[in-house]
Amino acid sequence: MTPPPSYRVGTPSTPKVIKILVLITTLVSLIAAITDPIFTHFGWPTLQTIFGLSLNGIDHFFLWQFITYLFIHPVTYSLSIPFVIHLAFNMYLLWVIGGLTMERIGIKKFLCLYFLAAVACGLVAWGMMFNSPPLVFSGSSTAIYALMMTWLMIYSDVDLLLFFLIPFKAKWAVVGIFLINLLVDLSHSDFLSALTYFTAILFGYFFGLFILGLKSPFKTLQKFEGFILHLKKPRKTNYKTFHQAKIYDFETGEAILDDDEFMDSCLARISLYGEDSLTWKEKFRMNRISRKKKKK
Repeated sequence: MTPPPSYRVGTPSTPKVIKILVLITTLVSLIAAITDPIFTHFGWPTLQTIFGLSLNGIDHFFLWQFITYLFIHPVTYSLSIPFVIHLAFNMYLLWVIGGLTMERIGIKKFLCLYFLAAVACGLVAWGMMFNSPPLVFSGSSTAIYALMMTWLMIYSDVDLLLFFLIPFKAKWAVVGIFLINLLVDLSHSDFLSALTYFTAILFGYFFGLFILGLKSPFKTLQKFEGFILHLKKPRKTNYKTFHQAKIYDFETGEAILDDDEFMDSCLARISLYGEDSLTWKEKFRMNRISRKKKKK
């Protein structure tokens, strides 16, 4: 029996972009964990110092570090069980949450969310390094935190299964992960990590609100979100714009220009995720197609 959508884990087929991100992050992180102690012994630059974000690196114009720190997980000294667990957990989240998010928002917006969140958090981390001992900041947790926040806004009513038996709201799982990690960082006086992760959460939230036009599942924020979304609504609609716009099938990613194909795709999405999963452009076109069929 096929499980209901609210309990689905991952996408039916993992997007190629997610596979590439997981593969690169895993390989670079494992190679760094194995080779960094050897390079350090001989006084050679390690992968952490080359690709991880550091004050010294940016001073030498290694600007790629604002992106590449995502692909290398922090290594204390060498390959260890905590390192493998941390890496595996992050890659699992990237696979599940990243795949589901890309399924709904498309490749371009997904990549913008993933890498712009990394740059924003990297800038915050770099700014804090001026008042801290020399260190290297690395890991994909910042981008994954941003993904988790946006995913939560997309699937705000999704239920998860605790121990595969007990259903509970996904929002409480995400909030729990956020709070536990922030409290652990603060208890170790790791203010740099705490602030960068908090930045990632805010970035994912505002990306979902301003770019995707989504509300969070938290009632205390919905009045503010409703006000923002009301300001974003266009005062006038342009018929030609909607007539020529390309609407993409959310499963195949191919452009849908035929009215019947468009209606079938939208109805399939509504049956899975509800009417709120449609954008205002898609609702507009559905109403226009319905009126056209009634006239015939």
